[in-house]
Amino acid sequence: MAINDASPLKSRSAIARLELARKIVWRSAVIGLISGSILGALFGCAFIPVALWTGALGASLGLGLGLVNGLLLSVTTYLCFYPLNHVRRYRAIVKITSASITARGAAAFGPWYFATTGMTPLTAVRLGFSSVLASVIAGWAGWLAGQNMAQWYSCRQFD
Repeated sequence: MAINDASPLKSRSAIARLELARKIVWRSAVIGLISGSILGALFGCAFIPVALWTGALGASLGLGLGLVNGLLLSVTTYLCFYPLNHVRRYRAIVKITSASITARGAAAFGPWYFATTGMTPLTAVRLGFSSVLASVIAGWAGWLAGQNMAQWYSCRQFD
């Protein structure tokens, strides 16, 4: 069954509002934790001890950003998209919100973290480029996470 923008299943609710909000927060936190740890480990993959440290750092940052993203998405879904009547609009809002939260969080964290360390100009350029690259990759991961959550909710709503 194709789900278009104006669904005839307006009165049918397959999931309660509070359960939906809880599951969105939980799902976003788990996706943020997993993607943050993987991307953090890849960010520092030159040496194994550094990869473990950056993986743990990425996991904590991913969990924090995932919780913020999940809370924002659950409030948006709870107030504006329950029941889900406009699937395309919801998917677009969730993907853009998730991508912007993760990209901004990663972009803000890099300069804040490395501002207190003494660096040479070459190290500063490398870290700056790495921070920009990390924020772009984190934004892309957030976009995919948002797509996953929007697809999950639309399938869950109309099962």
